[in-house]
Amino acid sequence: MPRNSARRLASPLSLGLAALLTAVAISPLVAQPASGQRITPNFKDAEITQVIEAVAAATGRSIIVDPRVRAQVTMLSSTAMTPDAFYEAFLALLQVYGFVAVPSGNVLKIIPDANSRTMPGNDLPDSVSDTSDELVTQVVAVTNVSAAQLVAILRPLMPQNAHLAAYPASNTLILADRANNVNRMVRIIRRIDQASDADVEVVAMQNASASEVVRTMTALNPAQAQAEGGMAPLRVVADERSNSILLAGDKTQRLRARTLIAYLDTPLATGGDTRVRYLRYADAEKIAAKLKEQLGGAATVAGAPGAAAANTTTIGGGTTIWAEPETNALVITAPAKTMNSLMAVIDKLDIRRAQVIVEAIIVEVSADKSAELGVNWLVDGSKSDEAVGGFIEPIGGTSIVDLARAARDPATLTTIPRGTTVGVGRLASNGVNFAAVLRALRGDSTTNIIATPSIVTMDNQEAEIKVAQEVPFVTGQYTNSGGNV
Repeated sequence: MPRNSARRLASPLSLGLAALLTAVAISPLVAQPASGQRITPNFKDAEITQVIEAVAAATGRSIIVDPRVRAQVTMLSSTAMTPDAFYEAFLALLQVYGFVAVPSGNVLKIIPDANSRTMPGNDLPDSVSDTSDELVTQVVAVTNVSAAQLVAILRPLMPQNAHLAAYPASNTLILADRANNVNRMVRIIRRIDQASDADVEVVAMQNASASEVVRTMTALNPAQAQAEGGMAPLRVVADERSNSILLAGDKTQRLRARTLIAYLDTPLATGGDTRVRYLRYADAEKIAAKLKEQLGGAATVAGAPGAAAANTTTIGGGTTIWAEPETNALVITAPAKTMNSLMAVIDKLDIRRAQVIVEAIIVEVSADKSAELGVNWLVDGSKSDEAVGGFIEPIGGTSIVDLARAARDPATLTTIPRGTTVGVGRLASNGVNFAAVLRALRGDSTTNIIATPSIVTMDNQEAEIKVAQEVPFVTGQYTNSGGNV
């Protein structure tokens, strides 16, 4: 036979032998797997259904294949493996070709990877293998960060067909993907979900004012929008009540801030800070005495000369209080803690108080009094109706003649006498004519208003009204020969 013909015969023979060897290698897998069985899969450009049949034989599981599962696959191994290892390799093969195995009891469903999210898999296992390619669903609780923020970070690390969602109510993440990738996501989440060291520290000030130090630190770095490395910016807040500074931020930032605060909180060479406080309502000299009592202990007068020394008070601990009456101000030198305490007391004392207006009237009243009581009478026997003479104003006012004339003609009475006047009588052409007048009067002289002074003073404070006029008199003295005049 020619050599070429031999080659033509050898090629079909080789193919047949290879097919026979493959059938021999697969045919034992169709039966129930034996104990301690080892498998060496060698599939090259084989139908995926052949591999599925081998897996069913090796694992003893029933497998349902979706009609859309069609592919020419290759699985080669140089070492024998257990049925479990063969099953894991089969799952990896499905992932490479875009398929997934969904377990359902003892049944395994092979479907396209695009439909894997809608199918139940190994849901909520106690642990997720980092080598398996089985489909799992896991819920991960997040403690220190927001689960919704992690979705945007983890989404690019997961395949398109995987599922990742956040549940804000419980701050949890839901992941559905292959086990090895879910295990990878869980490890990433655990690394990110760490407690931040951005705690809050309280730094008590000993010499400086907390608000002044915070103002200096803020002016030193006004922008401070974002710290380096993506860390949150350092926040500095002053608590004036306790004269403390609150630091919130990264540990490195807080350490740097504490160093700066310690430098700023050093005592001055003069032993304290000096402030001038102008009072609006209270009296500076009185407030200085009150502050001395507030600090307690006996005070000694400072050695300032003149009138200023009387207004200066030095208290233990290097605190000096000086009242300036002309500007109604207090000059205080004290440590920061004492200074804050004094300023708080001054704020409470220097307030607007209620005012009271007092009005008076000064009147001159004379003691001159007048009283009158008298009787006028007359009798006429001439039997004539002509008026006769009588007593004229014996008690002042209108006479009895005027009253008689008024009895005949009321128009003749031009004035009404003061006091009480009562008259009786008879005036006719025949008979006896008579008349009598009784008058009583009592009166006081008028008064004179000299002044109406008024004064405005504070509530609960004594006040004095002075009404006087100072009239200067020029006096002199000269000497002559006779003596002084």
